[in-house]
Amino acid sequence: TGDIDVQLCVNSYLHPESLDGDNQYECSGCNKKCDATRSMVFAKLPPVLNIQLARYVFDRETLSKRKLTTKVLLPKSLEIPSSANSSQDEQVKYILC
Repeated sequence: TGDIDVQLCVNSYLHPESLDGDNQYECSGCNKKCDATRSMVFAKLPPVLNIQLARYVFDRETLSKRKLTTKVLLPKSLEIPSSANSSQDEQVKYILC
């Protein structure tokens, strides 16, 4: 696999995930499994953003954790949506060192 950067990791983390099929959400209201969408949003962005990358994934074949060896590049800046309803114009830009 090729190298990736922190911006791609953040975008992937914030991208909505469909919960359907074998991965349905169990509704506590009706006690049934339902199709749903799960997403991560920031209610308020901090002045200083600290990011920690999870470098392990669960390998279903070996039933154990496996360390990722993909190089993650650090861009000069990072853009984060400022809220759940943000457009591309409403992003907070962090300057990285």
